[in-house]
Amino acid sequence: MLLCCVLAACQQSVPWQGRDVSGIFPDLSFSLIGSDGQEVQAGDFVGKPTLLYFGFTNCPGVCPTTLAQISAALDQLGQEAAHFQVILASVDPRRDTPSAMKEYTARFGPWLQGVTGDEQALKDLNHAYKVDFSALAADEDGEYDVLHSNRVFAFDSRGRCRLLLPDTADTQAVVSDLRKLLAEDGMI
Repeated sequence: MLLCCVLAACQQSVPWQGRDVSGIFPDLSFSLIGSDGQEVQAGDFVGKPTLLYFGFTNCPGVCPTTLAQISAALDQLGQEAAHFQVILASVDPRRDTPSAMKEYTARFGPWLQGVTGDEQALKDLNHAYKVDFSALAADEDGEYDVLHSNRVFAFDSRGRCRLLLPDTADTQAVVSDLRKLLAEDGMI
């Protein structure tokens, strides 16, 4: 009897810390422009679990903070972090050229890939994941901010949307979910 209880406890799965969105959001699907100026398809990211974040290169606070928090979680994963790729999808196609995306993403590390494109393609991608963005009016110098959320979506290695990550400031919760995603993909 004791052995049965021990085995049952070992087989219980650690619960997600974020929100399980399996079947709620579509699989990863897009055709955009990568930071090298070449067309990139969602299928190019199949084979590794992927995190998708919507932001922009001129973001004064939310984007660099969220990306730094993702970086901290990846650092805590150690060698397991090599299994992940992270996509920064632009919400500011006017300023987020491929070269701007390349320069910005390089500040965080090789794990971050920037994608941009025309406004309609980016709106379609944002709409699929219920992430709205809106550019505010420009000031007298032509500078403007873009309102957007800080949601981070996690996809399994087959490109299926699995999880809306918990608050990225909770590094331990993010690490727990990333490990669970790797385990479910059979990568650890």
